[in-house]
Amino acid sequence: MDYLFGDPVAVATDGEGNIYVADEQSLDIRVFSAEGDHLRTIGAEGEGPGEFQSIRAMTINEVGELVVFDFTQRRITRFQPSGEVIETHSTVEDMPDGAPGDPASLEPGPPVGDEPSHVLLDQDSYAMGAGETRVDVEGGELFYAYGPDFEEEMGRFGSDGLLELPDEFAALFGTLHPGTFEVASDGAVWFAPGLYRGTVYHFEMANGRWREAVERDGMARTEEYYTTLDAADFDPGRHLRFQTRVDEEFVGRPHLMSAGLHELADGRLAHFSFYSNDDEGAALALELFDARGRLLGYDTLEEGLSGALTLPLPPIEVAAARGQDRLYVIDRGGAPVVRVMELSYEIGQK
Repeated sequence: MDYLFGDPVAVATDGEGNIYVADEQSLDIRVFSAEGDHLRTIGAEGEGPGEFQSIRAMTINEVGELVVFDFTQRRITRFQPSGEVIETHSTVEDMPDGAPGDPASLEPGPPVGDEPSHVLLDQDSYAMGAGETRVDVEGGELFYAYGPDFEEEMGRFGSDGLLELPDEFAALFGTLHPGTFEVASDGAVWFAPGLYRGTVYHFEMANGRWREAVERDGMARTEEYYTTLDAADFDPGRHLRFQTRVDEEFVGRPHLMSAGLHELADGRLAHFSFYSNDDEGAALALELFDARGRLLGYDTLEEGLSGALTLPLPPIEVAAARGQDRLYVIDRGGAPVVRVMELSYEIGQK
């Protein structure tokens, strides 16, 4: 089934199987039944409670609350599934010192007693500065964990050095698409950088502290995961161009991007990546890992896709609720749609 949207940026599902689609263009969240019937619309453009100026990230936490981050207004809003506002949290004023002011994405963390928690992926630590060279922030963290009301920090972990952003183009891309992550049912966090190099990272908590990341090898389709070009060679649709505040331009083309990371119903981990090459076209690929991160197999799910680039995001992203094999594909290859995909697989190396 296909649904037409202006600019879908996130998909989530609740415990009843209802589908929530956040649209950055219409600035609302449309709710559908599992069969595709429209049930209600949550939010609208505006500055009041429950209204949006932008939608950067969305999830449904462990107690069924809808949680949405508005980048422009720098606030996180928690809703009842009906759309009633529970509370609004300013990422500037209400959250602890050092909180990420611009989280790229958020996921439900493991419950703390009967209360939900939340994990945010930061994207401030590796932004471009105003000068002529990249500003490196030593010791920056990727992830921040918070309690139910976002007022108590429960930990931060993951060095931003995992992203390995060696030049200005990669740094700017990483600012806007740092990667994808999943909080597994056992509380561990899995992470794949946005510019994917064939490695996923596994974080676990022990004795109340997050351990250093453990690397797990996947299957990179190419060793050249991006290329940089001269600004004069910029070709709209084939390349991305970033411009700094001092009018420097950086042009390049990502070839391998993380497009989604999800725990499946049997505990295995599915990582989706988008591959794009001028000679071979574009494809959506799947790596399947066991619960400890051992690669079980690799396959190409779709080929002949549009490789046109207009945003520093993969033209296809895959969303799913934790522990489900029913996936939702945000496809920006033409008129934006959200497609439903049922995943079935056999274990065996491809």
